[in-house]
Amino acid sequence: MRTVWKFPIPVQDEIFKLLMPKDAQLLHVGMNETMDEVWLWVLVETDRKKESRFFRIHGTGHELVNNAGTGYARF
Repeated sequence: MRTVWKFPIPVQDEIFKLLMPKDAQLLHVGMNETMDEVWLWVLVETDRKKESRFFRIHGTGHELVNNAGTGYARF
């Protein structure tokens, strides 16, 4: 079944991991103003096997370090 899921995401300038169905399509990142949190919305096929996806979110004006913005990250 195709559906939209949302995940709370940290703005901590660090790499973090989310578990989501394989081939999930990223749709939108935005603020939940009532809770002052950042969320990620994704389109998923719920019957697919889940996989780990890695992200890094930088706040506006934060220094970009550790290959941020280069399209890859070191683990």
